[in-house]
Amino acid sequence: MNTAYEASHFANNLDDEIRRLNAQVALFWPQEGDLLAQAGLRDGMSVLDIGCGPGHLIGLIKRRYPNCQVSGLERDPLLVTAAEQYLANEQLVDCQIFQGAAESPPLPESSFDFITMRLVLEHVSEPEVVLAAVRALLKPGGLLAVISNDFDFHLRTWPPVNALQPLYQAYCTARRDDGGDPTIGRRVPQLLQVAGYSLVFNRLEMAHNAELGDEPFLRAEGAGIPAQLVKSGYLAQAAFDELARDWKSMLDTPGHVISRQLWLAVGRNWVAEGAEVEAPSARQVKAAVDLPLPDRAALLTLVRQVLEDDLLDTDDTLSDAGIDSVSAIILQDAIKNLTSVEIPILTLLDNLGIDRLWQLVSEGSGAAGPAVQGSNGVTDEGEL
Repeated sequence: MNTAYEASHFANNLDDEIRRLNAQVALFWPQEGDLLAQAGLRDGMSVLDIGCGPGHLIGLIKRRYPNCQVSGLERDPLLVTAAEQYLANEQLVDCQIFQGAAESPPLPESSFDFITMRLVLEHVSEPEVVLAAVRALLKPGGLLAVISNDFDFHLRTWPPVNALQPLYQAYCTARRDDGGDPTIGRRVPQLLQVAGYSLVFNRLEMAHNAELGDEPFLRAEGAGIPAQLVKSGYLAQAAFDELARDWKSMLDTPGHVISRQLWLAVGRNWVAEGAEVEAPSARQVKAAVDLPLPDRAALLTLVRQVLEDDLLDTDDTLSDAGIDSVSAIILQDAIKNLTSVEIPILTLLDNLGIDRLWQLVSEGSGAAGPAVQGSNGVTDEGEL
């Protein structure tokens, strides 16, 4: 499988690239750490970071969750060495690094409660195959958090640095020539579904200099990648020089703004009660299939997770959990991803009880008024 990233070739200097990778993790961690907790990361879990690079995310997770066993998987031998040295220097226990590729990980199946995969998918040629292979590493009900770039929503400034646009175009061309997809962030929720996950969390991360200052952005961006793009012929020297001048002018402007976004989507390795855990084949991965209908308890668990209410019970209503229009959309998507049944937003907001929701999902038909769509797209009308 092709990959568009090797640390020794991606930038001019390996040490500078390692510092940039660490700074990229640190830039988003104040928000990303909280989002991972909202998505289900808990102390005591068995955690794997795929594409762990020099290991900085492993350290941040371990410090926040000291009872977790945190491992890293990295294909680049230079970064494996850097990560092992980092763990040793920081004296982090219950942490280890494995060398291998995400599409064929040298790890036992059903071993991890929570897996992170940060800025990896944009560099691979067959993300569906990678996601399927990773799913096999998760325990039943385990979670995969995918953090991705989308260069149409990359670093933006005020005053605008117009020279960023040719830089992004050059970078995207280079990555696509290598077999990657630098705008994959928007696709990840669907890719997770195709690979057999149920989508349980989908958010944008935002880093902003009003909160963080300029320095974290300067460390996380650097000049190594633009310089490498000039050397490889993807970016003109004149465009690089213009970028440097415009960037300095922006930094010299009072009240200037630097912001950057990442996409974070979390999928669950959903297995119906009594079903065997089985990793999908490459053929299965390439065609979306309906997931098995969950039992009542599984549906309740899904609703609890989406609405973040662990005390919700079968005799409660969604209103008891404080459902609103946004969470109704998320719940609608989660139920549809899991069962191929679409419950109308208005039905979810209409003081719907858990038992009635189970009935609607089981029957694949809806309440009077708004109807429920089945996976065949046919709308059936039902009545209470």
